[in-house]
Amino acid sequence: MNRLFRIETLKKILNKSEVKKAETFIPDLKKEAEIFTDVVKSLKEKGFEPKEEDKKSEAEKNKPEYSGKTVIPAAKSGVTVKVPDNPIINGKYNVFFQIRHGRNPTKSGVNTIIVECEAGGMGSSQNTAAFGNAAWVKSQLGIIHSVLTKKFGNNISLGKLGFGSFSGGYDAVGNILRDKELKDKIDSVIILDGIHYGQRGKPNKAGMEPWLEFAQKAKEDPSKKFVLVYTAVDPDRYASTSDSANYLMNNLGIENKPTFEDQRQFGEVKPAAIGNQGGFNAVQLYARKSDKPGYGYNLKEMKEQHIAAAKAMPDVWNEYMFEDWNT
Repeated sequence: MNRLFRIETLKKILNKSEVKKAETFIPDLKKEAEIFTDVVKSLKEKGFEPKEEDKKSEAEKNKPEYSGKTVIPAAKSGVTVKVPDNPIINGKYNVFFQIRHGRNPTKSGVNTIIVECEAGGMGSSQNTAAFGNAAWVKSQLGIIHSVLTKKFGNNISLGKLGFGSFSGGYDAVGNILRDKELKDKIDSVIILDGIHYGQRGKPNKAGMEPWLEFAQKAKEDPSKKFVLVYTAVDPDRYASTSDSANYLMNNLGIENKPTFEDQRQFGEVKPAAIGNQGGFNAVQLYARKSDKPGYGYNLKEMKEQHIAAAKAMPDVWNEYMFEDWNT
């Protein structure tokens, strides 16, 4: 626990007289430790768990370097493979496929090979056609393994496997989630303001099926992560990411809770609400101003929200992947 968090926790849990007593003892590290132990005990008795040490600072401290020392060929055009200088953790390497670029994943502290995919175009169709099948994924994983074993030896294997998208890359990920061989191997799915199946306010059940299946797994198994970062962008002609997030939470029985006291920040934004259970997390960056088309925002504001979801990428990775993927 960092020093600032200890002090703030003391002030929230202890009454005024105890706070003064605690502040007197803070310079005394031994006394501070005793008081903090009492606070942790009090928190647990009240049904609360103290927050973990700031993941962002920990991630900054252990940030992997991507200097290009290891070069891994792409399995097809439109693909770039970025490799950390030391991708091996306890005999394993992690791989994350990102379909349509977010912003600055290499600035996160998550140690993983990043396979960035971009077929161009504003919608999802080009990326679905290029990357929405498991065959090329398996081919790329084979190339990665071949290069790494030649450089680091044969006693290494695939560790964590993740898929993500920004905006129109979602449908390609949805197709991969349907693959019988791959879907059980996937540890994390991180979606930045994507998933648009069905009409406005009426997500399509068939389109949402693989997402709900993986979301259910993540809810029941915290070692798996499903994170949907969504905004108040309202496409009007089809289901929004708000519609998709609400569909998932309603089917999973998860409440979307306002984050009035939550100090976490993703990119430039403190989220308006988060619905989470187990490894499932729906992170609402912006609240709706109304239920009318546009949700009360103008086009410029909605474009800015959409880009803010992409900029949130390093913080989202650190919050939800750092601990599991770096051990």
